[in-house]
Amino acid sequence: VLRILACFYEMLLGYDFLSSNSTNATAIFNQTRTLTVNKSTVISFVNVFGIDISEEQIRAAQKLGVKNAVQADAKEFLKDKKSTYDLIIARDFLEHFSEEELLELTILIFNSLRTDGAFIVQTVNAESPLWGRLRHGDLTHKTAFTHTSIAQLLRLAGFREIRSCPERPPILGIKSFIRRLLWHVIELKIHLYLLIVSGSANGIFTQNFITTAKKHELS
Repeated sequence: VLRILACFYEMLLGYDFLSSNSTNATAIFNQTRTLTVNKSTVISFVNVFGIDISEEQIRAAQKLGVKNAVQADAKEFLKDKKSTYDLIIARDFLEHFSEEELLELTILIFNSLRTDGAFIVQTVNAESPLWGRLRHGDLTHKTAFTHTSIAQLLRLAGFREIRSCPERPPILGIKSFIRRLLWHVIELKIHLYLLIVSGSANGIFTQNFITTAKKHELS
């Protein structure tokens, strides 16, 4: 979650609901269709309420100190949560739904957000050279996205201000710093290859990527 927030730190700081005195609701989904609802500030993540379709994940959440965790289906849970949340984060989540399910799900998420609320997604990147490693590495994965295809989906659901960024190796020490440098070399070569074959170097090539979108009042 911190890596997701860091990717859009400057954008998030611009949101009115990030006041240090705010008590806004945040929903977080993970790869097992988990939903956690936060009634404190977005950054601190305290007083968490969690929902997961997996009983095992509920027990794991409780061991981590998430006392208010119950077993439920995310789509069913969201149906009566109109204009409830200021921020919804979906981490390794959307790829577990079929194309037929995705539009219904994203519309539910859109409707669950308050005006000017945000939706942040981390998902499998179909533009990565090794995308199949993640897409087919889990039998429950049903789809993968590029930054353009996820933007199409989010626009259909009503979202605007859609932005995507790569999820590069985080720098946590000397070894990870070297990994990050080597990744930039690889990334540069892929951009160069794409420029040669297509005339455009635009693309995101990390295994996962992160997208943010906002809900605005319809004019």
